[in-house]
Amino acid sequence: MPAWLKWDDNLDKPVLVEERVAIVRRIFKMAVAGYGTMRIAKTLDAEGVPAMGQGDKWVCTSVSKLFLRNITVIGHYEMREKKRPTGEVIKNVYPAAIDEKTYYTVQKNLRERKHATTPTKAVSHNLVTGLVRCPTCDGTMVHHRQICYGTKVYSYLLCAPTSQGKRGDKPCKMTVKYDLFENSLLGLLSQS
Repeated sequence: MPAWLKWDDNLDKPVLVEERVAIVRRIFKMAVAGYGTMRIAKTLDAEGVPAMGQGDKWVCTSVSKLFLRNITVIGHYEMREKKRPTGEVIKNVYPAAIDEKTYYTVQKNLRERKHATTPTKAVSHNLVTGLVRCPTCDGTMVHHRQICYGTKVYSYLLCAPTSQGKRGDKPCKMTVKYDLFENSLLGLLSQS
């Protein structure tokens, strides 16, 4: 059962654990206010709020999977087959910890936030990040650096393996030396 519920033998059904429901509601309140999962986890940890989930610390994956993306908080149950959701939802199986409007507002915010962020490991500090398209297939090109023998750095624009240009689902493997591209671009900009 979810961490904010317990089984009541007298009533023969699950009931809310109010002190834990208060934490769930606070997590959703922070998410509606624009806090990301990492900031929520760090805030709860810093305040010494007891973790509900896996381990003794709050972590962003638990905040996301066990609470913010968990339809059980509104009392519904999502059917699963071999631990994967089937898409079928049974409504009102559990008592709701939060209202549906709050839950669906957070789902919308999470979808929008997902498309507006870049993982830290993928951040590239150059002036064409996210702007360059492959001249061959129109797929997205990404900045790539390769260090050889610990000293020499080679910098390229590569057709991204995840991009899907005009030619289908496989990248064309187009490569452009980044320094030549940047010099040409800066030369064009200086003339305008």
